[in-house]
Amino acid sequence: MYSMKELTEVQETKHLVPNLAVLAKALFGDNAYLTSKAPHQADWATGKFKIGDGLLWLPWLRQLWLIEVEWKEGSNFFDQSRAFAEGEVHKVRLSVQLEEVLDQFKEVLNQSNPALREGIITENIIKETLNNHILKGRLCPHGWVILGHSGNREKLRQDYEKELKSRFGGDKHYILSMARMFQGDFSSYILLEQYCSAGCQELLNVERSILVPSRKPIERPVDVGIVGIEDLYKSKKVSPSIKSLFENFDREVKSINEEIWLKVSKTMLGYYSPERVFNFTYFQKQAIRFDLFTRGEIIDAVKNFDRSKGGAKWGSIYLRKEEEQSKVLEAVKSSYRLIKEAIKNNEPTGWYAKIEEESKEISEPRKVLRRRKIIKI
Repeated sequence: MYSMKELTEVQETKHLVPNLAVLAKALFGDNAYLTSKAPHQADWATGKFKIGDGLLWLPWLRQLWLIEVEWKEGSNFFDQSRAFAEGEVHKVRLSVQLEEVLDQFKEVLNQSNPALREGIITENIIKETLNNHILKGRLCPHGWVILGHSGNREKLRQDYEKELKSRFGGDKHYILSMARMFQGDFSSYILLEQYCSAGCQELLNVERSILVPSRKPIERPVDVGIVGIEDLYKSKKVSPSIKSLFENFDREVKSINEEIWLKVSKTMLGYYSPERVFNFTYFQKQAIRFDLFTRGEIIDAVKNFDRSKGGAKWGSIYLRKEEEQSKVLEAVKSSYRLIKEAIKNNEPTGWYAKIEEESKEISEPRKVLRRRKIIKI
């Protein structure tokens, strides 16, 4: 059985900030956009410009959500929450940031149902957003706080929620997300548990709990050898011929790019790109099976998995004798190229990842969020 271990610490910089984009999509839906990090809001306490850890725009709803990520108890949240204070805003600079995102939203809008597009003037979306969130020259966004932890989640949540309740009222709302993280040999997940201000559910249909695949790269070990592989050979009763076949294959795979590295677990091997796994390797009595990342595309000699059972972006190929190695290596090279393209485009690559063309859904303006199955750990 594949097991995952819960991390005792979920850190701000190491775990949460690199996953802001995927966490935002998970909570707010596909039509949620993180703007660039250019500062545009003056911190009222210091007079310096500050944006927090991110600014999220929901064009359908003309909403701005300012993001703050924390993880330690005892930090002075009065100072940490300055990003949510009604600081003076550089309106022109903020407009330019939203214009950069607007082109992406126009593509989504053009693919939506004509009934949804009726009456929507894209040039007015930014203006309406700013009208909703700028009062007398000051930015008044909603607030989203994401909390990691160092082992004391409940005390941390209570402290921050108390401060948020005092900060937000009236038309301003907050979402407080507590993050827990689970990691296995080849994947990691972040579990977000939401606590919202009164009335927030009227703005957004927020899921109480969401399990999100983490896109934080698995760290490459200092020693990138194949420590432990002899135990795997023994447990799988690998024959000398299959062992020799694999060792030749391993050298060829690593020659594709020096960044590729191999990770050994108790039941399988995983080749990394180096950020993500693209090749799961399984030893059998008379063959080696490779489950390769395909991105949903056709790779010669690779049999794609049944999409109804998961693995829409994965397929398998077997290596039984030396004469097949060239064919298998070409498939592995294609898989490596596809995983790099997927990473570049910020696409999910896990076993349950869906093909982008199949998963695109344009919802009604007040139903931006898609229902997700809650997975208990």
